[in-house]
Amino acid sequence: MKQKQANTGPFLRRIYYEQREVESLCSEALATAGLLPETPRPVRIDRFVEKHFHAEVRAIEMKPGVMGAIRFDEAGKVLGVYVSKEVEADTSKAGRRRLRSTIGHEAGHGLLHALLFAEKLLTDNSQYDFDAVSDGEGRVRRDGFMCRPEEGGTSRRYEWWEFQANMAMSCLLLPWKLVTLEAEPYRAHFADAAPDCRDQIAEAAAVALSETFDVNPVMIRYRLKDWWKEALQLSLL
Repeated sequence: MKQKQANTGPFLRRIYYEQREVESLCSEALATAGLLPETPRPVRIDRFVEKHFHAEVRAIEMKPGVMGAIRFDEAGKVLGVYVSKEVEADTSKAGRRRLRSTIGHEAGHGLLHALLFAEKLLTDNSQYDFDAVSDGEGRVRRDGFMCRPEEGGTSRRYEWWEFQANMAMSCLLLPWKLVTLEAEPYRAHFADAAPDCRDQIAEAAAVALSETFDVNPVMIRYRLKDWWKEALQLSLL
């Protein structure tokens, strides 16, 4: 992890994570909690919040467009992970998976950004109500994040904290060794296929793996997009 003093934004410093650092951090956290699967299957992300942070996942009323939130104390301890009641109430397959990704995103903030909030809270003069306070940064409040939906793992890059939380979300819900193991049967077909057929193979993998890991296909597409490119490059060697 690298860092530098922040001249803008809600935090005292800006931190930078390499993808490999986030991969390792998430895998270690899952393993320590006893929730890193040995074979490809869904990660119990709600249970992870309970075991790793010793906090609950709760559904609360949220403003329109806000799907989830996380709250910290002055020491950077996670006080709770929250999802909107609207998200929780969606019992469709896509809705259930959206709930899982929302919890994963908030858990990502908990893993990556707790110390930032500890610093932030120590510099604030007083605490404010969770439901009422915004510090002018929109998504970032004095004691936590209020997160709007993101498509797959994308985020506006200048909101680097959201981009990083999405990195962690994908690593938590789709551990790299497991997702690539499950996608391996598609890899040779992808590399050998005609260029106009490769997108179909990648999409077939996204649909199949979404069932294995209980996430929406857009997350598989995001997670494996560079992996397909590497598969093609290796086939040309």
